[in-house]
Amino acid sequence: MIDLKKRSKRSENFFFNFLLIAAAFAITAFAVATGAYPKDGYIFEIGIPSEQKVKATRRIENKIATERNRAEAERDAMDMKPLTKKDPQIGEKVLQNATDFMAKIDEIRLDYQRQEALETQVQMPSPAPGEDMGEQGGESDYAREPEGVGSVEGESFDPEASAEPPPPTSIPVTESGAPLIPLTPLEQLRSLQLTLSDSQAKLFLSLDDETYEKLKVSIIQVLDSVLNQGVLEVDIKTLLNIQEELRGMDLNSDVQGIGYQIASTFIEPNFVVDQEATEKARQEIASQYQKVEILKDQTIVDDGEIISDEAYAMLMDLGMVSQPMHEKIPQMLKVVAVDGILFAMCIIYIFIYCKDLLKNKKQAGLLFTIYSSVMVIISLLSKVPYQFLPIFIFTLLVSMLINMNLGIVLNMFMSLTAMLITKEDSSFILFFMGGGLTTALLAKHTAERNHVFLVGIAISFVNFALMFSIGYLARNGYDPEVLIDAGYAAISGIFTVILCIGSLPFWEAFFGVVTNIKLMDLTNPSNALMRRMIIEAPGTYHHSLVVANLAETAACDIGADASLARAGGYYHDIGKLKHPQYFVENLIGENPHNFIEPRMSAELIISHVKYGIELAEEHKLPNIVRDIIVEHHGTTLIQFFYCKEKDSCAEGETVNADDFRYPFRAPQFKESGIVMLADTVEAAVRSMINGMRNADDLVASIRKLIKGKLDDGQLLESQLSIKDLDVIAMSFAKVFNGMYHERIPYPKITEEEKQDAKPPSAASKGEKLKAPSPKEAASSLGMAADEATASVESAPSELEEAIAKAARQTSEALQAAASYEKAPDGAADSYGDAFAEDGVLDAHAGIAL
Repeated sequence: MIDLKKRSKRSENFFFNFLLIAAAFAITAFAVATGAYPKDGYIFEIGIPSEQKVKATRRIENKIATERNRAEAERDAMDMKPLTKKDPQIGEKVLQNATDFMAKIDEIRLDYQRQEALETQVQMPSPAPGEDMGEQGGESDYAREPEGVGSVEGESFDPEASAEPPPPTSIPVTESGAPLIPLTPLEQLRSLQLTLSDSQAKLFLSLDDETYEKLKVSIIQVLDSVLNQGVLEVDIKTLLNIQEELRGMDLNSDVQGIGYQIASTFIEPNFVVDQEATEKARQEIASQYQKVEILKDQTIVDDGEIISDEAYAMLMDLGMVSQPMHEKIPQMLKVVAVDGILFAMCIIYIFIYCKDLLKNKKQAGLLFTIYSSVMVIISLLSKVPYQFLPIFIFTLLVSMLINMNLGIVLNMFMSLTAMLITKEDSSFILFFMGGGLTTALLAKHTAERNHVFLVGIAISFVNFALMFSIGYLARNGYDPEVLIDAGYAAISGIFTVILCIGSLPFWEAFFGVVTNIKLMDLTNPSNALMRRMIIEAPGTYHHSLVVANLAETAACDIGADASLARAGGYYHDIGKLKHPQYFVENLIGENPHNFIEPRMSAELIISHVKYGIELAEEHKLPNIVRDIIVEHHGTTLIQFFYCKEKDSCAEGETVNADDFRYPFRAPQFKESGIVMLADTVEAAVRSMINGMRNADDLVASIRKLIKGKLDDGQLLESQLSIKDLDVIAMSFAKVFNGMYHERIPYPKITEEEKQDAKPPSAASKGEKLKAPSPKEAASSLGMAADEATASVESAPSELEEAIAKAARQTSEALQAAASYEKAPDGAADSYGDAFAEDGVLDAHAGIAL
């Protein structure tokens, strides 16, 4: 039967959540589909005058102008001259060619010298005996220049005026190309394609060996020097450079001319095109073009202005050009599909990490209401400055009312969805994601009223700094609009906190949401139920305070909700207000349970939970606090009266233990389990504290009590782990050590010593007696309650009135003690007389005063 109920509830929750998810997605899809991307625009045509002045709704790129700049940059890149680099192999080749050429010249010169020597021997007559060769011949043949040689006097060195090459000589050759007649040295020199005049050629061949060697070395040095300087191309500058280098050599002008002709023949450019560097440089030039942008509120087309291709393209990008419906549908589907993927990711996150949300219909309905409301408002306010969109309000409410992590995740989704609705740029996302994260993290500090203002200031400051930084980067510098946008962001932060805190009563009333602020209000001593407990059941009130302190400390230590645990501790026993005199902490006089049957006592004990639920509903306590009232005893056995019933039974009779168990459910969440343990431990430790020798005994007793609840199955569904229970035990011990610390023993004073210590003139002077403080009076009442040994739950009807009277007198005694110090002189005697008049309260009145 239980399984069927659980299955039915799960099925009902699944259907409910499915409807909420479907409705939320439908609202989201409608908002995105009717947003800025596919929305209607104006009717424009290229070449037609515009009927209105149109401004840019956001920053946009003029793509046509940008493309024009890009094409121009590419043309500049192609026009760039190729980059070159020096090729050392070319220099080596030039020098080698020159060296090989000079080697051929060496052979030609050798032939020339042999031929000259032979001709000299044939033509020159034999000298007569005794004749001097010098006298007959003048100069030597080697020193004489043949007629027409370039070194003739008066012939100057002009490198720019190249000698005309000799006319080609027709030389008979064989079939293989070899000459039939051996070439003369001059013919061999001309065959080398060297541009020399006849005079230069004869001079070149007839140079003495020393000058010739200098010329060879000079040519190689000149070529090497010029090549090292770099030859981009053989132009007039290169030739002049060769000429200048030769002038520095130790050669006459005619020989320099020969060297110039040889060097200029063999010189080659040693720079080649560097393809890689050229391509890289051209790409760099091509990438250096200006991106043309239109700023927000800048005029795109004026009234009456002809609409150009550029203007029309920008209007299209801004979504201002109206399109037929059949053309809008694909765009709408694309946007909805993108947002649908984001929506599905959020749902998956909720199913994995927020399972409790799916089990709680009120929380699920709360999230749906906040989400759908904010989504509709964003759609309606899409044209206002986006800093005022209620995305931060959504984030803060979710973080405060449901879960901070869920608030962070949904903030990212809401920011992306709002960007699709408004068609904003990346600054929109940066602002709302950064500011939303800050808002969610600060949400927990809104629990304290004195921190709310500081939270608002902090959110405003972060929003201002974030918006200013984003605007400064987007505009590449300061602009007045940056400061205006940052101011809007700061105002938005203040209003976010004000609206969220102001709307909390609405969410609490309609969805039963319990905020930390609400819980703090419940624990205020001025609360109606708290005032009743102070007056009608002071012992229960004191017990509830201790339980609340124990529960709050333990909840803090294990990471549970400390505020909820404290509130649960305050209200878990409010049902004892119906019959406070039947409970040990409020017991005055004889125990009324001694006069009634154990079953009736058990029923009276159990009834305090039922009456507590009624009071909780009457005073509209939050559901979560009502759950703690219902669960703080679970299905625990009322062992005292169960054993008493067994002892009173005749031999052979049996007692059903279920008749003595609380008929409620075990704790379902951590805070409820903590309150159960705190309630159990407080009552037991209070009765056993005097018998404990040290702190170890206290810890051992607490662990034993917790283990008893665990073994009884009361904590199975509380979500408390074994580690949590160990931490809770240590937390309880820490609180009790502070409450029941060791006190200094005071020496006893005899009656005679009291009389001696009494001031002799006190009575005569009319000095008033020193009254105990209200705290001392309350402490005395607590000590009286500690002396009780059994729980008072039921009494005969004839005894009920007397016990109720005793409770009222106890309350009056507490009030009297509280106002004792304000009484005039002699009031102590009157209070003492008042208590002495009632025989029922003689003993307890003495303790109180």
